[in-house]
Order: sequence, then structure tokens, then C-alpha cells
Amino acid sequence: MLKARLFYLLFFSGMASLMPYLAMHYQHRGMSGTQVGILTALVPLVGMIAAPLWSALADATRKHKAVLLLTTGGAALSIAAMTQAETFAGLFATVFLFGVCLAPIIPIVDSAVLTMLGTHKTAYGRVRLLGSLGPALAGPMVATWVGHWGLQMSFYSSAVCFLLLFLLLSQFKVRVDDLGASFSTGLRHLLRNAKFGGFLLVAFLGMVGYAAIMTYLYIRMEELGATKTLMGFTLTMGTVGELPFLFLSSKLLKRFGARGTLICSLTAMSIMLVGFSLARAPWVLLVLQLLHGTAFAGMAISGVAYADEVAPAGMKTTAQGIFNAVYGGLALAVGAFTSSIVRDNWGSPAMFRVASASALLGLVIFLTTSSRAQMISQEPEAV
Repeated sequence: MLKARLFYLLFFSGMASLMPYLAMHYQHRGMSGTQVGILTALVPLVGMIAAPLWSALADATRKHKAVLLLTTGGAALSIAAMTQAETFAGLFATVFLFGVCLAPIIPIVDSAVLTMLGTHKTAYGRVRLLGSLGPALAGPMVATWVGHWGLQMSFYSSAVCFLLLFLLLSQFKVRVDDLGASFSTGLRHLLRNAKFGGFLLVAFLGMVGYAAIMTYLYIRMEELGATKTLMGFTLTMGTVGELPFLFLSSKLLKRFGARGTLICSLTAMSIMLVGFSLARAPWVLLVLQLLHGTAFAGMAISGVAYADEVAPAGMKTTAQGIFNAVYGGLALAVGAFTSSIVRDNWGSPAMFRVASASALLGLVIFLTTSSRAQMISQEPEAV
């Protein structure tokens, strides 16, 4: 499991080095608010389509490692290419390529790790634990470099992480289950699972709201007068909140299951978004970042666990791809784009209020449907 732990460390270090600075990079390239929204939404929007397609291709051909190496190398090249793009068309092309290449990496590795864990799947959070240190280490370090040498340092740092990932994955053994039936039969069974569909809907609403934080965290801190160094420490605070959650995730999943863990996630998201809408000083955002672990990692842990649970034999990568398409693709694309529109017209506080409404709606729907399902299951059968 050492290579799997190193994978998560490098992957999330690379993402933490790049993603918080993308919107700022677009603004510094002279993009309008609408263009920033389009470019920000592009990676998750492309991922919505690319993740299940890549994952299904890997499951159908059993070429999981080849797909991993191809897309990891492509991600590194596309990140480097972004630094050379000056126009909207150039940025669109390079960001599009990055989205295509990024999409299947986590679904394939998550599926492989769960397969390796066997009967100890609830330990997934502890395997991913080292990945949480990535943002804590990379955040302040890259922020300092950006403050001294400019935004391009975030791209260089991220590209190096993905190149190291490529080398690591070349030595990584991807283990997958054998197909229990034909690929098409398993896919139909998965897509017709109503409970999985309901779970995806609630995760979608939560992540639509949380996209406002993921997209505009640094810009909001800049509005409130934060320094680049202070911005970097927001990732550290997020890690401080994430580490204990991931460490205890095995017990949470055993005690409350994926559904109970999702409730914790949606509650934390709602509190964070309401807090962001009311904050008038950057230190408030730092404190709220302590809930990031429960909010973001909670959504990831519950979704990965539930997708693995409902997937037919040999279809686990496809199930992870579908979850990531909704959670990290469609939801983030819709959230990023709608957030940019609301912010352009009514400002950042209003944007976070609208985002909080989406997360709260997901929580209410989930609690209501869970209560109804429990009442129905407890009704005595007719004699």
C-alpha cells in the first residue's frame, strides 16, 4: 500500500499547487468574468463525460494501467502548456486537454485500492490519509513561491508532481476484479440502480454549492485583504480538519455507513457556505476551513464506498467513474459557472448564500427520503 499512499500524496500535492490559482491565472490573462466561469467549469464539465468513458474503456479492455500512464503523462504536458496560452482560445484548448486527461486517474486508482483492500474496504480513508498532507505541504510552499516569482510557479510545481506520478504509476500494479457477466449487462444493471441514482443527485446538489469555495476561495480571501502566504495556509487548515476525519473514516463507515457519512458531509458544507457568506475578515475563512475535511473528504469517502458497494463484479472502475463524473464533473461545472454569474451580478456574499441553498437542499432531500425509506421498511407486512 506504500505506492498507493505515495500516489495520493503526489496527486493532491499537484492539484493543491494548481487548482486554487487557476481563476486568478485566467483573470491575470485578461479574461472577463464570464470567460473565467467558462474556463473554470471546463475541467469538471469535460470530466463529467471523460471519466465514465475512460473508466468504461479500462473495464472493458482490462487495460487500466495503460490508461493511467497515458492520461497522467497528458495531464503533466497540458499543465505546462497552460503557461504559454495567452488567448481565450489557447486557454480553452489546454484546459480542455487537462480535463480529459485528469478525469480517469482517481477512479481507476480508487478502484484498484479498494480491490487490494479486499474485506477491509472501510480502511480506504486511512490509505488516502497521506494525500491530505499534500495540500498542507504544497499550499504554503507554493504560495510563497508564487508571491516571490509569480503565478507560473504554481503550474511548474503541479507539472512536476504529475511527472513524478507518471514514474510512480509505471511501477504500480493495478488489481481489478474479473467481470461477473458481460460488460454491457453489468453497465445496464448499474445504470438502473435507483438508489445509486438518488445518492448521486444529493451528492450533485452538495458539490454544486461547494464549488463556490473550491473556485473562489483565494479570490474571496484576496477581496478581504489576505496575503499570498495567508492564502496558502488555508490549505493547511483544511488538512488539519481532514486528517482526523480520514483517520476515523473507517469507524464512521462501519457505524453509520456511506449514507450517514454523506449527512455529515452535507451538514459541514452548509455551515461552511453560510459562514463564507457572512465573513468580513480572512481569518474567519481560515477557521471555517477546519470543516473542509468533513465536507469534501466526507463526500469523497461516502461516494467511493457507495459506488464500490453497488457495482457489479468487474465494474467497480466504471462505478467510480460515474460517481466522479457527477461529483467532480457535472456538479463542479454547474457550480463554478452559476457561481461566476451570481458573483458578477451580486457579489461574493450573495454567491455563497446561493451556494449554501444548494447544499441545504441536498441535505433536506436526503434526510426526508432516508426517513421515508426507514418508515416504509418498519411497516408491518399485511396478513
